[in-house]
Amino acid sequence: MLLGQLKMKEAVPALIEATADATINARAAISLGEIGEKSAIPALHKMAEDFPNERLWPGTAWRRWRAGRLRHRVGYGVFDARWTERRHAVEALGQFGDRRVVPALKKALKDEERKVRIAAARSLAKLGDDAALRALDETDPSK
Repeated sequence: MLLGQLKMKEAVPALIEATADATINARAAISLGEIGEKSAIPALHKMAEDFPNERLWPGTAWRRWRAGRLRHRVGYGVFDARWTERRHAVEALGQFGDRRVVPALKKALKDEERKVRIAAARSLAKLGDDAALRALDETDPSK
């Protein structure tokens, strides 16, 4: 964890290797997310596939990276299978303050899982721009 907090890029190879170890892969994923090294993305994908019960941790790492990367994970890819991953991705998108995530969040407003839809609405509200507010209005059942 300290390696991630210190953003030690020289630790990335060891942390990537640690994503394959079930005893420490969660901590390794979090640290990689803190460091933000793009070369770790394939290892985090593999971790999500190899350890389906640990998919939350690669998601936690991903949310540290640019909104553009997460935008593609809201409705497909690694986050498809479980609503919890979709919700975490949607929540993370709201933290970036970047209008480019609005289309992905609009898509999440139509998710089959209510908690994902709620997270999408909250993320859009955090953005607070006209495009986000219009997206919320479009999904308002009272209109």
